[in-house]
Amino acid sequence: MKRYAVIFVVFAVLALIAGCIQPFAGSDATDTGAASIGPVLPADQINDIDRPPAGTFTFETVFPVTLNLDVNLFETDENGRVLGDELVPDSGAVFVVLADSKGNPIYSGKVSSDGTLNATVHLPSANEDITMTLAAEGFEDRSVVISDMVDLSEVNRTMSMEHIVPSDGSYLPRAISGLLDSDGDGVPDVYDAFPNDPNSAFEINVPAEGKLTIAFEDLFGRANAGDADYNDFVAAYSITEVTNGSGLVTSLTVNADAVTKLAGYDHRFGIRIDSFEGDAELTGQFIDGSGVAQPINDNVSAPAEIILFENSRYAVGQSASFTLTFAVPQKHMVAGSGDTFVAPVPLPNAPYNPFAIVVNTGHDIHLIGRQPLTELIQSINPDDTFMDGDGFPWALLVPGDWIHPEETQRIEIPYPRFTLWRESGGEDHSDWYLHYYDPYVPPVEEPDVYVAGYYNDGVKDVAAYWTNGAKTDLVVPDDSQGARATDIFVDGDDV
Repeated sequence: MKRYAVIFVVFAVLALIAGCIQPFAGSDATDTGAASIGPVLPADQINDIDRPPAGTFTFETVFPVTLNLDVNLFETDENGRVLGDELVPDSGAVFVVLADSKGNPIYSGKVSSDGTLNATVHLPSANEDITMTLAAEGFEDRSVVISDMVDLSEVNRTMSMEHIVPSDGSYLPRAISGLLDSDGDGVPDVYDAFPNDPNSAFEINVPAEGKLTIAFEDLFGRANAGDADYNDFVAAYSITEVTNGSGLVTSLTVNADAVTKLAGYDHRFGIRIDSFEGDAELTGQFIDGSGVAQPINDNVSAPAEIILFENSRYAVGQSASFTLTFAVPQKHMVAGSGDTFVAPVPLPNAPYNPFAIVVNTGHDIHLIGRQPLTELIQSINPDDTFMDGDGFPWALLVPGDWIHPEETQRIEIPYPRFTLWRESGGEDHSDWYLHYYDPYVPPVEEPDVYVAGYYNDGVKDVAAYWTNGAKTDLVVPDDSQGARATDIFVDGDDV
């Protein structure tokens, strides 16, 4: 019979020397200078909220995250000590930029005059650290890393920025009044992506790099996700949202490519913007049923169902685009709270509602849970969730450029981690689309190590350890600094 034995080794270090003990900084002990240290900048308050598990797995790969910031401004001396009270919020205009791990900007905006920011950030499902930088003229920049930000539904933070007052009497101005603001929108040209347009200040791209890929199975209503090769029709598109100095969306642009068509059926492809307030001017160009580019010029209201390719048979290899310019600046739906409506008619979050109409059958196909068509056509499947009986989607969106499966090749073959992602309900392997023909190999767990030993006052330090039931002698180094086995516990289990 073998037993695992466990010991606890206590390292005793005697380092107290009479007369050399110093008081802690800031204490009221003998250091008379401690009281003059003064307060420092408050620590950041972090109240982030994890993304709750989805009630129904919907194969989403792009998620909105609500960003709520409260920025406090202070003056400090060169040693970081706060001078006086907190400054009024509009003592400096604060600008916020979020960038992905490659340095691509995914959001930029301005903190309002009351020191707060509320915004929506769109992130791919693959875990990634995001760097958030705060900048204000006359204040020290702040940069923090938000680990795996897509795992959060809300980023709620209170942060401080400091304006350093030099001890030599030279004083740098805090305000940004000296910076050129050509269009007078409150965003200086150095921060303004549109310095001559008072209605536009910041540009947000989804995705930050490349294009989203939307892939359809078109045997809707006849079989369960067809052969699940997701190549009947494949399109790629990118989104650019333009916001004003207050963070409201003034226009959005979609650029799309028809990538491939491996089905016998033909398809119309477009984007549905389910809701927005007021009217919008619609401009751009689409590819008609003969494969010829045609202009788009219209005034529309929600829902806007915009065709980009009239027939996939003649569209592959071609590009189309549209821009919606809103008469009223739009606020996004709130992420992390069930897309709660916070405005009379809010703008949906990216990637919106891409769709395909199967010309041969009349069915319109969408991502799971999206709204059916009501304007271009009256959907013949208005109550469908766009999920088949086996829980597979009829349309699959991937946040980036993507190699689609070959004809009749189920998606699990080139993307073996897709099954693990699906079976975990999206909790694991959310980066499955990055692993083309790359199966997941679980890491080998290191065995538990159990140790027993004794200390012979420097003559010989001896111990023994067990791993996976095997006992091996181990000599403890002579320079173990007085490691002493004080207690040995046996777990009592037969092994």
